[in-house]
Amino acid sequence: MIATLFKHEFKRTGRWLGLIALLMMLVVGVFLAGAFLLPSPLNSVVAFFGLIVALGAPMIVQLLLGLDFYRSTFSKTGYFTMTLPVKGATIFWVKFGYASLVAILFYLLGAGLALVAGLGVAKAFVGSTRGYWETLREGVDALLDFAPAWLIALVILIVVLLPIAGLAHYFFAAAYGSESRFNRMGFGGVVLVWFIYYVVSQLVTLVGMLIPLNILIDGDGARWMPNSLDLFTTTSTDGVLPLGAFVAMYLLAAVAIWRTKVSLDKKVELR
Repeated sequence: MIATLFKHEFKRTGRWLGLIALLMMLVVGVFLAGAFLLPSPLNSVVAFFGLIVALGAPMIVQLLLGLDFYRSTFSKTGYFTMTLPVKGATIFWVKFGYASLVAILFYLLGAGLALVAGLGVAKAFVGSTRGYWETLREGVDALLDFAPAWLIALVILIVVLLPIAGLAHYFFAAAYGSESRFNRMGFGGVVLVWFIYYVVSQLVTLVGMLIPLNILIDGDGARWMPNSLDLFTTTSTDGVLPLGAFVAMYLLAAVAIWRTKVSLDKKVELR
């Protein structure tokens, strides 16, 4: 049944997600061509917008996945979804797992397109793309030589979890905002819960920065910061990974995921 549900999610969303992916590539390609062909300073503006599209489109996809979750679970389509002979928790895990996979893939696509769009930025601002890929490769090599393997693995994990945490925000707003205490407000209840979660997440992230889990990166390498207040006193040449902030943010996302599962399993109310 789980495989069938995943297949249904793909059939239901695959077409418009594929169109968005194609549109991303087309728009970045057009802007890249403009960066090479248009005169200055217009080519600089076009190159910049190409980079914005590559980096911003995956975030829009996250929003659309959240709206799709609301529409297919709590709106009119939800009457069909919730009559399936499976638990609400199972439906949630399939939808959230599928959306998480899609969001990660779009982040990877956006990162790849950002590298391509960078060619246009180099052409517009430097005047040439000669050595672009070599410079990137040298930067990666320098990073691998400087940063320890555990730090690189940690950064990769943080980046992979970012779209999942974003989806947790949208899914929680859709589910909790559709429960009885907010249901009478219609979609406004979902928006209100989204805003409340946003404010809470900012406060939680700020508090998380005070947790002694931050990592200082300077000329001597990477090391733990025993005093969290040092985070606000480092010099401009220091790099800091506020790990405590990410831990707090992801813990809040984990609570939101759990609460959304409970909502679908026991407290779902359709419009």
